[in-house]
Amino acid sequence: MKKKYCVIALLIVACLVALCACNKEENFKERPISAINLTANVQSRTIEGRATDDAFKGVYNGLTAKIAANLYDGNNLCVSPLSISAALGMVANGAQGNTKAEFETLFGVSIDELNAYFATLMSKSGASEELHVANSVWSKSGEISVDEGFLDIVKNYYEAQAYSSDFGEKAVQDINNWVYNNTRGGIDGIIEEITPETLMLLINALDFESEWKEKFEADDIRDRTFKGTNGNSTVSMMYAREESYIEVADAKGFIKPYANQDFKFVGILPNEDVNVADFVAGLTGEKLTKMLASVKNAPVDIGIPKFDFEYECELIEPLVKLGLKDAFDKDIADFSALGKTKTNENLFISSVFHKTHITVNEAKTKASAVTKVGVDTATATPYETPRVILDRPFVFMLLDADNLPIFIGVISNL
Repeated sequence: MKKKYCVIALLIVACLVALCACNKEENFKERPISAINLTANVQSRTIEGRATDDAFKGVYNGLTAKIAANLYDGNNLCVSPLSISAALGMVANGAQGNTKAEFETLFGVSIDELNAYFATLMSKSGASEELHVANSVWSKSGEISVDEGFLDIVKNYYEAQAYSSDFGEKAVQDINNWVYNNTRGGIDGIIEEITPETLMLLINALDFESEWKEKFEADDIRDRTFKGTNGNSTVSMMYAREESYIEVADAKGFIKPYANQDFKFVGILPNEDVNVADFVAGLTGEKLTKMLASVKNAPVDIGIPKFDFEYECELIEPLVKLGLKDAFDKDIADFSALGKTKTNENLFISSVFHKTHITVNEAKTKASAVTKVGVDTATATPYETPRVILDRPFVFMLLDADNLPIFIGVISNL
């Protein structure tokens, strides 16, 4: 008899919309979900989380750098390491044996430690108006019985909702509605159908939206040539002066804070003699951490081009390169802690799909704020204000209060 394999799919969606002319939350209404909520009867517990520390920053930044380096192919890139880590963290709680060990090697911490870190991160997200992070688990009714211990962990550490459905057309609509609701209208849909072999989907949705702390005025925006890898183009460049300058051996950059200063935009411009592909390929967790710690309180003239694009990718190949192999092997994957299938067949991960949508522009409805101008007079020698104008391929990041990259990306062409 031909062996039947049962599939787990991870769908990871993230939407970053900075500086919209209006608030998305005022422009969408939540859509209904009809699936059965399995977590409704799971007891909520008081969880002792673990605050972000240097050890976690090191492993998180390492994973961030590796993902960016493995995905960058010369085209524009935008990924959310926070979103990816949350989805993988959830499914890792269903792994056993060597499958679990590979997850722990990938993250650089035990799954129990990862859960504790995420309990804190999810709590912070719940208290934030700008950042919204949500998780969900979807299982095929009648085909898989989800383990109660797994449901307890994903609800109490990852604040996930778990649903049961027949995985027909209505389930597709429910899942797309959940994505729409939890990206606050930023991403309209993620799937068109569910394959018959798929018994479970785990989804993380992440959305960030904020205005700048100091907004761009209308006369601060001028056309400029962007020298992309595929040729030159004309872009709308937004100019300002900021007070956080970054300089390392092969690049320079700046930080521009959002209205809630817990969140910051980072622009990193490789030196003119450094190819952006080589720069990204050379990123490591240590280099990224040192770069973000090297910020100087000094004036810097900046330029950020407006940009707006969607990005999507399949993550299995880069994850395999990073050592996560057993989870995708239908013969040896061990997800026995997730639950039991009706026919006791093996579960493995068949897809890790990631989709982002990013928009960065000026606050059109509030363009009258004055840009701060400051000059450091503490030194006796003249200070020449550095300039970091992102008019050729660059790396960008969105950081949280702990300097963890929520998003990292590369703009190659505009």
